[in-house]
Amino acid sequence: KQEMANADQLKKRQELYRKLLLPQAKQQAQAALLAYQSDRGDFADVMRAYIDDLNTRLDQQRIDVDRLKAKANILYFVPAAGSGS
Repeated sequence: KQEMANADQLKKRQELYRKLLLPQAKQQAQAALLAYQSDRGDFADVMRAYIDDLNTRLDQQRIDVDRLKAKANILYFVPAAGSGS
């Protein structure tokens, strides 16, 4: 039961990252680059924004892996249909 709740929570986090956080991080990186290219921003700001974007993508990948692990645990502990158990 706890594994099912964990999988549901991870699914919600996946959706949050895909729909909101990833696009925001990418937009901020692009905005920082455009500001730098037009002499309105620092190179350090560009690097910070791109690092934030990469960290957000890494977090999303970790969530994906954790959700797959939770699914594997659920499948391991739930008897297969027709197994006679």
